[in-house]
Formats: sequence, C-alpha cells, structure tokens
Amino acid sequence: MPVTFICQPIDDDPVHTLGHHYLLKVYGYFEFSDHCQWHAILDGMTATTRSIDIDFSAIEYMDSSALGLLLQLREKITDEFNDESRPNIRLIKVNKAALKLLQRSGFDQLFELDIA
Repeated sequence: MPVTFICQPIDDDPVHTLGHHYLLKVYGYFEFSDHCQWHAILDGMTATTRSIDIDFSAIEYMDSSALGLLLQLREKITDEFNDESRPNIRLIKVNKAALKLLQRSGFDQLFELDIA
C-alpha cells in the first residue's frame, strides 16, 4: 500500500507552510517506494524554514528504508543550513510500533520525538 504525504489544513500541495513551519502528515505505509514523493517534498523546503514536524499518527507500517528517508531529511538540513538557522525537526504523534523501530535504530537520539 503506498504512503500518502499531506498536511493540515489539506491543500493541493503535499506540504503546507504555516509561516516558516512545515507540518507533514504521513498516511499508510512508509517505505522505500515513497522516495520520489519524499524528495519532492524535501526540495520544496526553503532557507526560511524554521521547523519541520512529521506527524506519525496515521502510519500503519514503517520499514527500515523509511529510516533512510528520515536520515536524508536530517542530512539535507545539516548541509543546507548553518547552526543558527537550522530548523528543528520533530517526529510527532509517534505510535508504539514506529517508536519501537525508531528507538532500536537510535533515532530517538537524532530526532526530537513526541509520543502518541
């Protein structure tokens, strides 16, 4: 089952900017087959981005390749922003199944987690 990336409020774009804040909601299965859509979203982020929240509340399944996609986001932010302007990345409303994978992989040390 493919994943869908949308935002609240829902509009025509997969990412809706609220000022300089990105809220990205992930629905369904989060896996490698989503990399093209994921990269399109990353490419849409600008130098004025101050925070990025990724809402995990509607994820049904997440595999290790999704971890790679999250690492790519972190690398993009690290490479393209200096320390003073680097956006904060939060994984919010993380469900138990995703939390287990994130913790086993040490992602709780790389990202700020908000548990559902």
